[in-house]
Amino acid sequence: LQRINDALDRFASGETGLRISDAAPAPELARLTRHLNTVLSRIDELVTGLRYLSAHVAHELKTPLMAIRTDTSRLARAGDAADRTRLIAAIDRTIDQTDARLRSLMQLFRLESAATLDLRGGIDLGGTAEELVEDFWDQLETDGRSLSLRIAPDVRVRGDAQLLDLMLQNLLTNAAKYAPAGAEIRVALAR
Repeated sequence: LQRINDALDRFASGETGLRISDAAPAPELARLTRHLNTVLSRIDELVTGLRYLSAHVAHELKTPLMAIRTDTSRLARAGDAADRTRLIAAIDRTIDQTDARLRSLMQLFRLESAATLDLRGGIDLGGTAEELVEDFWDQLETDGRSLSLRIAPDVRVRGDAQLLDLMLQNLLTNAAKYAPAGAEIRVALAR
């Protein structure tokens, strides 16, 4: 019991990779040791996931926060109402996209922690794709790039709505980041 308590004290102080030795335990403690090691492994996985999530959230927030700061600075210097309206819309778009990304990251963390997925039938993938393309339109049509859509009507799937949204966001983000100047970006969805 003392060896188990010492190991748990070390685990609680931050040694999350630590496991309790099962070398010649008292027979009545062998099962307890196995169960404790299973629980400690799971806690270690969750702590590692939380560290990853924290680092990823910090990284994901840097770019949109800088964009908001830049647009806010421009807004303060904007001379006419049209410029102010355009900049306010850009700030709102950045906030909405950042909020969606944070929700997606939280969803990924839920997956990592083996939480139950909400799989629903009849999710309108075409409608989701159209909405996201609209959100990303300005980012996709920069540097002389063009955007074409071919989305079949009424494409419904079974799945987790947030994860499907995340998948489409990732595809559009990659297109916005990596498509060369002058490229045609095609978004197509078929049954």
